[in-house]
Amino acid sequence: MKNFLAGTLLVLSTLPAMAAPTAYQCHYEGHTGRNGLQKKAVYVIDPEAGTAMAYDGYIHHTNKAPMPTSFKELQPGKYLLKWKLDNIPSKRGNTSLTATFSARVNTGKRSSTISVRIHGADNDIRGSGPCTAVRQ
Repeated sequence: MKNFLAGTLLVLSTLPAMAAPTAYQCHYEGHTGRNGLQKKAVYVIDPEAGTAMAYDGYIHHTNKAPMPTSFKELQPGKYLLKWKLDNIPSKRGNTSLTATFSARVNTGKRSSTISVRIHGADNDIRGSGPCTAVRQ
């Protein structure tokens, strides 16, 4: 938790003081019964620039800092973010995983859904939950 809070502050500190981006902290509950979903994530979304960044426990472990994501505005206030991570630690010994993440953030409803596809596995990990604006 302490590392996640520090990471959230790092995300916010990278934003210019008068910037248009907004950071959203989202809390996820899993829907597939599979482990591996991070319970918290922070997304910094800048619709004007067409950019976004993501940060969660996996990103902290692999990158130590927020990472840029692909960004698509689906409708006003609805965004699709995608990113890929390598070297995610596995609970199965000395192996690491690669996964592709897809998050849909609805800023109007302050909610998000997430899907995680672990490469080489059969099923996706899915979750959803509320988001709160951390900074505008």
